[in-house]
Amino acid sequence: MQYSVKTIKLKKEKKNDEGKTIIDEKGNVVFEEYFKYYARANQTGMIDILKIAKDISSFCTLTTTDIVAVLQSFIERIPAYLMDSKSVNLKPFGIFKLALNSESQEKEEDVTAKTIKGVRVLFKPSVELKKIFNDVTFSKK
Repeated sequence: MQYSVKTIKLKKEKKNDEGKTIIDEKGNVVFEEYFKYYARANQTGMIDILKIAKDISSFCTLTTTDIVAVLQSFIERIPAYLMDSKSVNLKPFGIFKLALNSESQEKEEDVTAKTIKGVRVLFKPSVELKKIFNDVTFSKK
């Protein structure tokens, strides 16, 4: 797997020798900039349903068209299952489920549909899928 290095610029309050925050002549806190670096996975392309179907078709007796139809139907059904409050377990791949973004409230009765701000799809990889990535080797691009 290829990776590259990502740089982020941060700032922190500048401190004097006694550990106190330095204030400039206008009364503003003085900040100093510094950088942090981290590895980021490179994406070298995108695979679509047709390419996946062609690959699968080469390992079985189904045609690419049959596989595309099955995959497309499968993809169209997942949101309906999730919105029906079901988790979708694709053993041995992992589990998809919905999570809500909502505002916290002081009282239980104040939590209503109006406090929900969004929906996210979560994916939890299976133990088997995680094991596949244990032996990944990395190369810097």
